[in-house]
Amino acid sequence: MRHSDSANASLQQVNATGSVGTSRPSLVGDAMKILIVEDDSATATFMQMAFGANGDDVETASSVADAIRQLDANPPDVVLTDLTFGRDGQTDADGFSLVDWVRNAPQLAHIGVLAVSGAGSPDVLRAVDVRGFDGFVAKPVDVALLVERVQRLGAAVDERRHRGLGAVDDITSNRGRAD
Repeated sequence: MRHSDSANASLQQVNATGSVGTSRPSLVGDAMKILIVEDDSATATFMQMAFGANGDDVETASSVADAIRQLDANPPDVVLTDLTFGRDGQTDADGFSLVDWVRNAPQLAHIGVLAVSGAGSPDVLRAVDVRGFDGFVAKPVDVALLVERVQRLGAAVDERRHRGLGAVDDITSNRGRAD
């Protein structure tokens, strides 16, 4: 099944139910601001509808360059990004370059970043962990799982803000390191 076919099936699930049936964690406020960085329009639309149905404020970007402009102008709580994109202007930017950019911007250090990709080999998963993502969700996306993961990450982002922590701290890291 192609990603866009899976996205259409998931979109029908969201349309039929009106929400994905999960509750918000207590640390997250009324709505999270989410930026979806995805070059497949069907996948971006179904994710936008799923989070919109939960009352979140959702923006989309179809390239890393567009995402960076949006991050500069109005930073979200959480970024969901594909790992691979078509050519992005003059560069071959990807989700890894986006997370590098976010993690190197002190004003954005608290933002949660999840990789959402069909590229789930062990090497890719190791790279996701090492490069500073807060997690990985495989495509085709299970909508309820994605929403649940983002809500948990939203709670961690809220905690990061209150504790003055940056990204990939002891709240969400699964690296097993001692700090």
